[in-house]
Amino acid sequence: LGQTVTVGKENAGGHDQSITVAHDRSITVRNDQTLKVKNDRMVSISHDDGLYVANDRKVTVEGKQEHTTTGDHISLVKGSHSLEVKGDLARKVSGALGIKVEDDIVLESSSRISLKVGGSFVVIHPGGVDIMGPKINL
Repeated sequence: LGQTVTVGKENAGGHDQSITVAHDRSITVRNDQTLKVKNDRMVSISHDDGLYVANDRKVTVEGKQEHTTTGDHISLVKGSHSLEVKGDLARKVSGALGIKVEDDIVLESSSRISLKVGGSFVVIHPGGVDIMGPKINL
């Protein structure tokens, strides 16, 4: 049979619950688990954190999402990776940017593609290709 635990009946002092465990804690739920927090939720972890999902994972954020990593950020996608941005996409790299592919690279634009280095430009547009720079070698 089910079990319900209620701590307090109103949002007032003395109706909070705190749990302190002196050493390890393990929880096993043999079926589904749902957690609903009706206000803010904060998790602070003093050492490593791991998450293993044996099937699919979906995250939905209805507001703004920020992610900060102070060390290296390494991602490995063993299948395809798809990104759709419905607004602008901007990337800023303080060091070098390298892209290596084993097949074709296709950049497609309905208006133009520009390459700029210093005062030199190569602009590809529907009317042709413009090359501008202090010295052009062909």
